[in-house]
Amino acid sequence: MKLSEAINSQRSRVSPSVQQERAVLGKTAEFLSKVRKAHRQVVVGGSLAKGTWLPGIVDIDVFALYDYRMHEKKSRELSDILARKLTRAFRKAKRLHGSRDYFVIDFKGLKFEVVPILKISKAGQARNITDVSPLHTNWVRKNSDKRLRDEVRLSKAFIDAQGCYGAESYIGGFSGYVCEVLTLHYGSFEKLLRKAAKWKDREFIDPEGHYRTSRAAELALNSEKMQSPIILIDPVDRDRNAAAALTEEKFLALKKAASQFVKKPSQTFFVRKGISIEGLQEEARKKNLQLLAVKVACPAGKGDIVGAKLRKASEHFCSVLARNEFKVRKYGFLWPGKSEGWLYYSLPREKLSRAFEHKGPLLKQEEHAAAFRKKWKRARVKNGRLFASAKRQFREPRSCIEASLQQKPKSLKSFRFRLVE
Repeated sequence: MKLSEAINSQRSRVSPSVQQERAVLGKTAEFLSKVRKAHRQVVVGGSLAKGTWLPGIVDIDVFALYDYRMHEKKSRELSDILARKLTRAFRKAKRLHGSRDYFVIDFKGLKFEVVPILKISKAGQARNITDVSPLHTNWVRKNSDKRLRDEVRLSKAFIDAQGCYGAESYIGGFSGYVCEVLTLHYGSFEKLLRKAAKWKDREFIDPEGHYRTSRAAELALNSEKMQSPIILIDPVDRDRNAAAALTEEKFLALKKAASQFVKKPSQTFFVRKGISIEGLQEEARKKNLQLLAVKVACPAGKGDIVGAKLRKASEHFCSVLARNEFKVRKYGFLWPGKSEGWLYYSLPREKLSRAFEHKGPLLKQEEHAAAFRKKWKRARVKNGRLFASAKRQFREPRSCIEASLQQKPKSLKSFRFRLVE
């Protein structure tokens, strides 16, 4: 299959039908009319406002605007101000914590997220990153037409299929805005992929030419903003790296997929390959490994926070296994954004020896060496260092995991873990 054929075959699939577009826009208009009874100035944001949304959209951003001069100094109170009016109009509105608290309202099969923001004209006025969102919308609409917005849809669908879509901390991928900026910067989905296949680490991209060179950007920006594998200067904010949340893992995954797709185009690249515990177990079996699967009951809360804690839990128990000399070949977590998730660890099947060699201090570290000899009566010397034979606490990873689940960190106290047989 030719590259152009593989791309064109997806165009209709990634664009909403006329009927769906009418239904979504109609319900959104109804919702806005109800919200305006509580707060007069509201606008739609996100991909719906930009015209880059994919079929099956469920979550829609709505911004409640507040006058900058009146509320600049009390921007932290915007959520409280909106809550008093919004909850009277929508009794079931849920307040969720974020960089600024926002409200989730289910309306006719759609989920609307109403976010209070300051009405600003330039990014420097923002008191919260959400204040800049309408500026992002304006930039995308100003720099695109229908053809380019359809190209953005292809980019989002492809990136999502690789599991690289979403800037939430537990995903570490490409945000919708980053997908939009990259596609518009390169001029098409195909050009984005061809460039992505050849990206270098710390690729520097500055669509609006805010800086003459990448070095100039490095000198101007906070070093923390320059640690991601792509440095994408926000078109509307020269002081922000829009891709700061991108991890090396997702960067390399997209780069690899882009290279493979360009070399051997196929429609399968637009199909997300689901990961399941059953599939992981089968993969481990074929490699003569064992898979430890931990079922997790997750507390209610903001998705980004719950997901981030699941990632930390996955890393924590992996480090426990590693400290006990178990060689983890593959690990991670599965979480569909619901009340249950999984942690998984793939390891060799064999048991460890009953004892292990415990490394002590160098002989020339006299004080530490004396303490080590006192604790380990049968310590021996090898190459100027003390060693002792110690009995292992765990010979099998299953018992190690079971014990560590009983002593989970305080940050995970609201999660319930169960090792599945």
